[in-house]
Amino acid sequence: MAKNNKVPLFLILMFTIFPLVLITGIIISLNINEDLVEPDYYTKGLKFQTQIDKTIRGKMPNVQPEIGINNNILTITFPTNNTSGIIRFMRNDNKATDFSVKISIDSTNRQNFDFSHRKRGLWLVKIDWQIADSTYYIEKEIYY
Repeated sequence: MAKNNKVPLFLILMFTIFPLVLITGIIISLNINEDLVEPDYYTKGLKFQTQIDKTIRGKMPNVQPEIGINNNILTITFPTNNTSGIIRFMRNDNKATDFSVKISIDSTNRQNFDFSHRKRGLWLVKIDWQIADSTYYIEKEIYY
């Protein structure tokens, strides 16, 4: 009576399947496009550097706006009256509550927002503003 020896079958399968899987993996990896550079990387890099520069300028204390909230009124005070730009209010939990407003300051360099009808919680305020020829950007978290 002959024993059913599985070792030769195992060796044959191992020496055929392993090289097939290895060769398939090599062929797949050789066909993957590994370009890490985007087609318009130069212009995107310049835009990104511009944003970095605006953020650095926005951290200077003499141009940074003050943000405060009192009695459901959020007030942003700018250092000068010739300020233009945009203010974005964002919530991470619900994109539908996000909104943007153009900067329109009063005679005291302030812009007020009524938050009584807004959802309470953490808000991210992104201010992208311009004073004279300089542009600035800042992000601040407020809890209302």
